[in-house]
Amino acid sequence: MVSAEMGVVKIPLHISCLALGLGLAESLFVSSLTSWSTSFNAPCFGAVSKRHRRVGQLSIRETSAELGAILNSAQDSVVERNGSLCFGHHEFLQDIPPGFIFNSTDPRALFLDIEVEKQHSNLDLSIGKLKCDRFLACVRQKLWWMVPTWGSRAGDISCEAQFLLLRLKPNDQNSSATPAPAAYAVILPLVSGAFRASLHRSSRNNDQDTLHLRLSSGDDQ
Repeated sequence: MVSAEMGVVKIPLHISCLALGLGLAESLFVSSLTSWSTSFNAPCFGAVSKRHRRVGQLSIRETSAELGAILNSAQDSVVERNGSLCFGHHEFLQDIPPGFIFNSTDPRALFLDIEVEKQHSNLDLSIGKLKCDRFLACVRQKLWWMVPTWGSRAGDISCEAQFLLLRLKPNDQNSSATPAPAAYAVILPLVSGAFRASLHRSSRNNDQDTLHLRLSSGDDQ
């Protein structure tokens, strides 16, 4: 049985961001969800067109090569700005509570730490208000099964989420007629030491925007 000791706790939360050319982003994103949309009639981000199906038929090697080239060309960084997490001009987590420590070895990604004042075996933390155009989440339906869910606010997360893919809101500051690159963020709660993490909506019915991170060591004391 393990409890978090006083001091800095490694929060097993990883955040990565990526800006893609609009057409390629939609193709790769939707094609990766083709099997889910077929099984669950999921309202994916755009129709699964012939081009999307073609991308979905690419070999793993071809797709990995394309994604690798995109990742290497990304120029925007994930930064904390006035209590918000931003990717370029896109804010995707606002009003982050004080006490979080941001660690990064890659400008496109970061990990979160936080200081706690006493021991905990279960910890529920607000990590800010979720801001996105749409999201896709993998949520645990049964002990060993996950299903997709989707929405645009943290309150749309039906139960504990173990993967959260955000399509960020369009950049309002871009006045050019040329469409801005689509921007995406991935939030991954991970297993760290004796703790596992998951993402949840707020337990308050009148709060539909706040995203919570729940940590548990399995100790019921």
